[in-house]
Amino acid sequence: MLGVLANEYSLRSLLFDPSRHHPRVLPRTSSQPVIISLTWTTGNVAGLDEIDGKFTLLGSLELKWKDDLLSWDPDQYNVSSIVVSGQDIWTPDIYLGNKIGSDFLASGVQKDLARIDHTGHVTIIHAGELSVFCSMDPTDFPFDTQNCMILFALKVYSASEVRLVFSDDPIRSVSGGPLTLDHPIWTITGFNTVAYQYAPLAFIKFCLYRKPLYYSFTMLGPSVLLNCLTIFAFLIPHDQGEKLSCGMTVFLAFVVFLVQVGDVIPTNSNAVPMLGKYYLFSIVGSAVMQQRKTYSWLCHELCSSSESDFTFITKWGEKLSCGMTVFLAFVVFLVQVGDVIPTNSNAVPMLGCSFSLGIVGRGLVLVVGTLRGESLGLGESEKEM
Repeated sequence: MLGVLANEYSLRSLLFDPSRHHPRVLPRTSSQPVIISLTWTTGNVAGLDEIDGKFTLLGSLELKWKDDLLSWDPDQYNVSSIVVSGQDIWTPDIYLGNKIGSDFLASGVQKDLARIDHTGHVTIIHAGELSVFCSMDPTDFPFDTQNCMILFALKVYSASEVRLVFSDDPIRSVSGGPLTLDHPIWTITGFNTVAYQYAPLAFIKFCLYRKPLYYSFTMLGPSVLLNCLTIFAFLIPHDQGEKLSCGMTVFLAFVVFLVQVGDVIPTNSNAVPMLGKYYLFSIVGSAVMQQRKTYSWLCHELCSSSESDFTFITKWGEKLSCGMTVFLAFVVFLVQVGDVIPTNSNAVPMLGCSFSLGIVGRGLVLVVGTLRGESLGLGESEKEM
């Protein structure tokens, strides 16, 4: 045992002799670049923040390269490999190029332990939690697929000095089997690795598919039923007050669902989610149907007593239903403005003031128009009598 330790001490003294080794000198004996082989082992996906575009992943990065100055004869020293600190040998200045608030590779791999075998091959494994920026595309929500990339780069060295490449098995799982993902919302459907030859860059792109079951039951399914209720509301007799209240309830329910969609997807002016378009069209359709039902109810209630009032009621009913639709549209827009601006009691946005004044003004117009319409209708009825 003492002989083995003495041999390792002698070996370390030889390998790290300042006259033949320096941790800041590139480990190469020719003009060829040092090849850094990368292998990523995935533990699990901690989460994907869709609002901030933050992809958090648990795993480890394995780096391998060859240092010709750190090789020896294993028969002479009876030692096949040794473990040293990353600060004692040359290590690449690798970092994450698209990280967000992550300490992964913050100091490179100098604080990690390295294993060196007798052939001069160095292996370092850096493990931890990384968070990178992921550009979200909500167009096909909730049946969307997102591509999230992990970008590795070198700070100082050029591609002629150090090259990043991926190993033959670049992506692994902790269990050693095929790459899987245990996440309630996302599943990994594929990956791609790219290493540039003329730039010290390499990236891994994960393809994540959203599991649509949750959103199908909580958003898509109820909206289909609400659309059916909107159609069936026409079957309610005109003399029943529930006809209008049912339509208004369905309309407001669609507004609530549209607000929920806006809370779970990122703010993106380049793409509108498919589910958001569906809700928007449903709101417009529900508003038009509510307008028609209001018009038909007014005709039933007022025109049934006097045929001479048909022209007056027709014009008044169209104005009233149109005004109600515009009023509710302003309410929806005001809610959306409140979702995208910060809460600030010291200032009120100009757009919010415009919508608030529009709501108040159109509310007064509806009240005055309704009262005036009723008084004119009563006046004309008295003249008829």
